[in-house]
Amino acid sequence: MPVTNVSTERTPSTPPPARGRRPLFVVLGLLGLSFVISLPWQQRQWKQVEKLRSETQSQQVRLESLQTLKNKATASEQSLGQHPESLEALFQASEAAFTQNNRPRVAQLLATIEEKLQTNPTPDIGACMALSQLYQRLGWLDRGLFYAEKAVALDPKSPPALVTLAFIEAHLGWLERAWPHLKQAQSLAPDTPGIHSAQALLHDQMGAYNEVEKSLQAALKQTPNDWPTSVLLARNQMAQKRFTEALATLAAAEKSAPSQPGILSAQVEAQFNLAQQKVKGAPAELATALELAQRYLQLSPDSAQDGHYWVGKILLAQKKEKEALAEWEKIYTPQTDSQSLLIGMGQLLVRQGQRARGEALLARSRELRRLGEEYTRWISNTRDDFKNPELHRQFARWCQKEGRLPRAIIEWEQVLVHFPQDVEASSNRDRCIAQRSKR
Repeated sequence: MPVTNVSTERTPSTPPPARGRRPLFVVLGLLGLSFVISLPWQQRQWKQVEKLRSETQSQQVRLESLQTLKNKATASEQSLGQHPESLEALFQASEAAFTQNNRPRVAQLLATIEEKLQTNPTPDIGACMALSQLYQRLGWLDRGLFYAEKAVALDPKSPPALVTLAFIEAHLGWLERAWPHLKQAQSLAPDTPGIHSAQALLHDQMGAYNEVEKSLQAALKQTPNDWPTSVLLARNQMAQKRFTEALATLAAAEKSAPSQPGILSAQVEAQFNLAQQKVKGAPAELATALELAQRYLQLSPDSAQDGHYWVGKILLAQKKEKEALAEWEKIYTPQTDSQSLLIGMGQLLVRQGQRARGEALLARSRELRRLGEEYTRWISNTRDDFKNPELHRQFARWCQKEGRLPRAIIEWEQVLVHFPQDVEASSNRDRCIAQRSKR
């Protein structure tokens, strides 16, 4: 039987192979694969874009804030020029000078305010309290105390005046005098602004951290946008090793006061300590801390010393010793009085082979610590025997010798309370006042 050739051609009813579809599927598959592969890269890019956007916004806010402060300072000086006799204009100009960190101008304006108050036949209790608070910010605690006491003398039952006095007494370590004034203010008006903050300060000096936190929380309920109180709360949380909570507190504060140097500094410290708290120093947490510190430097050049210190400290934790030392060299001077910087830099110099210089810095840090401890002892001794004029005399001599002029003035004045004609106390007080005015 003959073999019939079988045709290999397909009949018309058989559909042709879908040749065009396969390449399309392949292309789609490759595109899908490349998308999956690129996801981590894209996420990094998105994060960097968001980070840059956030940093740009923060910088813009900071620049706008600085420009606003500059504009206010200019406007305040113009207003003062138009109304040189106005106490309100003088106070506004003083506040503006503080924002510009112009301490000589602040001192000049406060002296002018004092002259006007002295010529006023009816002293203004509000002006006395404001002047006391401004002098405290300037660091002239003797003048702050003088006007706080004057305000209470003008109205012994004024809760704001009592709180103002309690604040400065707490700063001086006079706890036994501060508590009664604070209690009296509370009994007269429990909702007086500042009461809870003053309580927090007193509890802090007693080491009662739980009570400090309660007082600060109560203060924030009164004034939720008070970022300095939020920073105090965060630092109290840091003292208790609760760094995650501290960061949350600071994040909330930053919403109401973007790029404030005090908030940025506390954020860096909390983030660094959180990294140190974790196993092996948590490289990712340290990297975040370094980013925060560099942002702090960028946004707050007026806080360069603190910013460079933290950048150096974080670099050291990252085992980058040369970079850390270079960072600290930017801010070190022979007059440096930061024990943290002196200790860190001194130890690093010794490890780097610069033993003599490193040991000199460590010796200076030990001397500063000794002086700090001695100062604390003097405060404790005079507090325990407050009515002993000879203790105040010895403390005044020590403060004058060590250049603590505002405290020396206060202690000489305590001697004069007991001996108004005391030649040593009177002459040395005047000498300290003259020396302080030249700084």
